[in-house]
Amino acid sequence: MSFSRCIGIAFDEETAPRKQRLFVAAIDFGTAYSGYAFSSKAEPLKIHTNVWNANHLQSAKAPTTLLLSPEGEFHAFGYDAETKYTEMMSEKKKDDLCPYYFHCFKMILQCENVSQ
Repeated sequence: MSFSRCIGIAFDEETAPRKQRLFVAAIDFGTAYSGYAFSSKAEPLKIHTNVWNANHLQSAKAPTTLLLSPEGEFHAFGYDAETKYTEMMSEKKKDDLCPYYFHCFKMILQCENVSQ
């Protein structure tokens, strides 16, 4: 199977016949902000979204920001990543390893052809 972009998921009728699919999900992986929504087969018009909290702000989208530990492990995403990075850097001592902080990183993920 070959994809023309880095991110792609292919379904065929053998993988999940249409009648057996229980949910529909949409992911908006944006350059600056990202979000998601989903609905179920039982209530297709009831659309669920996440509400991200940042201080007094509530939003259906969060910054496309990723924070990894100095060892490269996932630490936080979105508003949490921004807040935790600020806290980590303010408490950082001279010899401490720095975390990996990625902000608005979507476009560096783009590639021409990916084969799976």
